[in-house]
This record gives sequence, structure tokens and C-alpha cells, in this order.
Amino acid sequence: MELITDRGVITIKNLTPHPVELLDAHGNRVAKLGGASSPPRVQEVLKGTEEIVINGKIPVDVRLVSNTGVFGLPEPKSQTFYIVSRLVAEYAQRPDLLVPDDYVHDETGEVIGFRGFKKIV
Repeated sequence: MELITDRGVITIKNLTPHPVELLDAHGNRVAKLGGASSPPRVQEVLKGTEEIVINGKIPVDVRLVSNTGVFGLPEPKSQTFYIVSRLVAEYAQRPDLLVPDDYVHDETGEVIGFRGFKKIV
């Protein structure tokens, strides 16, 4: 989606698997973007496993992993910003990645949109 801003025309693409709605300070919709069918993910490597036992009889595996990077993220493009999960933004460390911020909830507590973005620096 292209938006006219004080920085000129920018493109914002939602790379999360969920549709997102950007709202203004009064709750009016500024933009709605559909979710991505193949969102970027943080890649992990299995380091080992542990087991915990619940109620003295139910074994549950706990996988020990290390995050090693991000896959599925497009290359940076001028005047283009990508909405991603916080985890992807933390591992990719790129200035073109935006994370939804200042969530707006309905009367049942369901998230209905957000009023801004944050960048992980």
C-alpha cells in the first residue's frame, strides 16, 4: 500500500500472517493491509531436549533451541517499509522493518488495530 507522508510517498507491506489495521488517534482507519501467505520467520537450530513430567506421569519434551537468523525477508527497497513480528525485527536488525505498536482493543479485549509503529534499534 502506498501512503503519502511527510517523508514523501512510501510503500508499506504487511509481512505478518495476520491482517492489520492502522488507526489514527481517534480510532479511524488509516490503512488496512492483508496478511502474508509466507511470512518471514526466525530460523532456529535444535541444541537438545529436556523432559518435564506433569502430574507425576505425563512426560512432555522441551526443545532447546538457538535462533540463528531470519529467512523469507525481502531485500531492502527504497521508500519501502515492511511490517513484521517483533522477533523477526529483533534478529534482522534493519531500519525498514516496522512492528505494530499502541494496540487498540474492543470492549471484549480483542485487538482491532494499532495507532503506530516501533523500530527495533
